[in-house]
Amino acid sequence: MRFTPLIFCLFFSSMFSFGQNKHEIIQLTPKADKQESIPFKISDIQFLVFNKDTLGKIASSLNDLTYSISLSKDFESELLMFTQNRFKSSNSEIEIILKIQVLEISNANQSQFSPSDTFKFICQFFKKGEEQEYLYEFKARNSVGLFKNPNEIVENYIKRAVTSSIQQFTKSYLKNPIWGGQSDDKEIKIKSKVIHNQISEIDTIACEKKSKISLSDYKGKLSKDTLASDVISRLVLTYKAESIETSKGIELTIYTKAFFDKNRSWKKQEIENPNWLDYQQAHFDLCTIYGYKLKDSMSIHQYSIGEFKSELNGIFNKIYADYISTRKLLADETNEGKDSIKLLEWKRKMEDF
Repeated sequence: MRFTPLIFCLFFSSMFSFGQNKHEIIQLTPKADKQESIPFKISDIQFLVFNKDTLGKIASSLNDLTYSISLSKDFESELLMFTQNRFKSSNSEIEIILKIQVLEISNANQSQFSPSDTFKFICQFFKKGEEQEYLYEFKARNSVGLFKNPNEIVENYIKRAVTSSIQQFTKSYLKNPIWGGQSDDKEIKIKSKVIHNQISEIDTIACEKKSKISLSDYKGKLSKDTLASDVISRLVLTYKAESIETSKGIELTIYTKAFFDKNRSWKKQEIENPNWLDYQQAHFDLCTIYGYKLKDSMSIHQYSIGEFKSELNGIFNKIYADYISTRKLLADETNEGKDSIKLLEWKRKMEDF
């Protein structure tokens, strides 16, 4: 059974205009102000966001500077150490994996910072085992505001979000004793079908084998002083499911999607890499491949009544993690598209996927 709490904590401020942009790396300290007991062990924290170098922007009330925020290279281990200091496990036999899906400062206006910009956080909890069992999802959002020490504020936001997620998960864990025991192995089949890339939005391009992206598809706006990459192609791999109970059982319809979002994709005016569009097309083609992997995996699975939501999430998270890993491998081996020979090798390799 899936649980999804959504926490809203909003502060309202007027618009401000800030000058020069600086770069800040958030390094989490393991210090915790107190400790509480939980009936399981957080054994691993996984950060599944593809690019942690562009968390977003924040500003200081002490000067007129905005700060581009990124996370340290040891973010996962730093956060795991903090949670182990913050929470004491009373049952180390039940191991839980925390997967962070979204961690960002969402800037409403990319050309300037606003104190009403939003800090967003989404994570999921899985029971560790031969096959990870999805248990719970937590969502939080908070207006960023304007503070004296922006980097300390972002660190506190992250720690508060993770702390709240574990506290809320603990409450649901205690209400569901089956999470701590053995799952029922009896599998009940239900009727399911998968519909892939049913996309009607005019500002999206479905990731299909014959589809190509062009310069005109990059419609997003970018501030001139950004420290972000030269190009961002916003590629989305996702799904949703609808279930209907009938006299014969449950009919499950699954919609899988892989698409390019034009309005959230942008490029700088001057780019040194002449292969930039071919490189972005390679990422587009990878999204196409994994879109069909998601469709195929969800099509062949035999779902169980009462468990199909966790089964769907388990399939998605496994494929999504593989997708993110492969995208990183593409970036590393081709030097972000600058190595023409390696880029060509990847394009040929993807024809055999």
